[in-house]
Amino acid sequence: ILLTDGLLEQLPLPEVEAVMAHELAHVRKQHTIWLILVAVALIAGVGAFFNIAAQHAEPWLTGQAVHPGMLHASMAGVIVGSWLLGFGWVSRRFERQADAFAVRHMAEGEHVDADAVGVMTRALERVATLNHVPAARRSWRHGSIAWRQGYLHSLVGTSVDVSPIDRTVTRIKAAALAALTLLSVTHLPL
Repeated sequence: ILLTDGLLEQLPLPEVEAVMAHELAHVRKQHTIWLILVAVALIAGVGAFFNIAAQHAEPWLTGQAVHPGMLHASMAGVIVGSWLLGFGWVSRRFERQADAFAVRHMAEGEHVDADAVGVMTRALERVATLNHVPAARRSWRHGSIAWRQGYLHSLVGTSVDVSPIDRTVTRIKAAALAALTLLSVTHLPL
C-alpha cells in the first residue's frame, strides 16, 4: 500500500487513517485476485454464451443477407461490451466494500455512526479535490465520489460486523467460482 506525500500532507490524520483502511480492505478482501477471477469468468462465460448463440444462429442465417463473418464480428463487439459492463459493475462493488470497511473501522461502538461516515466522505472529497476530479464525475471502475458518499451515508446505524455490500460481494465471488467451475467441467468452447 502506497500513500503519497501529498496525500499525507493534505489530509488530517483521521482521514489518512480512513484512506489507509480503505486500501487495507482491498488487500484483506483479496480484491485483486478476485478481480482477475471475475474478469476470466466474465470473458469465458460471455464468450461461451455468444459462441453457442452463434452456432445456433449460423444455420438460420445461411442464405440470408447477413454474412457469418459479420455475425461473429458483431458478437465479438457484444462480448467486449458485456465484459466491460460486468467488470465495471463488479469493480465498483469492490470499491464500495472497501469504503464500507473503512467506515466500519472508523466507527466507535457496535454500529456505524455519522462521525465515521463523515471522516470517510470528507477523505473521498479531499482525494477527489487533490486529483482535480469533480465529485459527480463517473468512473468505470470506482464510481463517482458522490455515489460512493451517498452509499456511505446509508450505512449509518448498521452493524460494524457485516455490511450489506459484503453479502453482495460474497454472491459475486460465488457466481465467479460457479461460472469458472461450470466452464471447466463442461469444456464449453470459447
